[in-house]
Amino acid sequence: MKMMRLLMMSLLSAGVFASAACSSSQPTDDESVSEQPATEESAPEEGVQGGEMEHAEGDDHGAMAEEPAEDGELMEATARVINGEGEEIGQVMFKEVAGGGVQVSGMVSGLTPGLHGFHVHENTVCEAPDFTSAGGHFNPGSHEHGGPANEHTARHAGDFGNITANEEGVAEFSFVDTMISLSEGENNVAGQAMIVHEGEDDLVSQPTGAAGARAGCAVITLVE
Repeated sequence: MKMMRLLMMSLLSAGVFASAACSSSQPTDDESVSEQPATEESAPEEGVQGGEMEHAEGDDHGAMAEEPAEDGELMEATARVINGEGEEIGQVMFKEVAGGGVQVSGMVSGLTPGLHGFHVHENTVCEAPDFTSAGGHFNPGSHEHGGPANEHTARHAGDFGNITANEEGVAEFSFVDTMISLSEGENNVAGQAMIVHEGEDDLVSQPTGAAGARAGCAVITLVE
């Protein structure tokens, strides 16, 4: 009986030690958390810091698209027409045309009905009342007077022919003259005076077409 009791106590002691050993080998809750590998959420997102996003922010295609236009922009000019009393009676617009020449368009009022000689003159001053300050026709090539239908060698650079006033005395017009320029060459009319005559230009009489006195004058001024 004594031997049996000692054997039972030995078996119980062995079980207690085994249970304690097994218990000490299991990780605690804190150790379990600290030893887990980093999750994907803690890794840096692709393209945000080192590549695609930074490249997109530094993309220069937009800046290239907004670069100013190249040199060679078509020039424009205006001419404010005044009469002998210094009153404004019209305005003329000049605009270079791609391929050469200048479109001339505008309106002049206060004229007598019918045809009126219309020319660029050699000086740069419009002094009322007679506008003789504008000088003769603009003629850098030293040609004879003619009309817009003549070859460039048979007309002045400022020979625009005639404009036509209606019954109310208003002349509206738009045409392209291929001989003049606003930016280069000897036929550049920028800064020159422009005259509307009281009478008709016959297109043949020398040196001015017998167009009579000067009803209006303007200085051709570049638009900046």
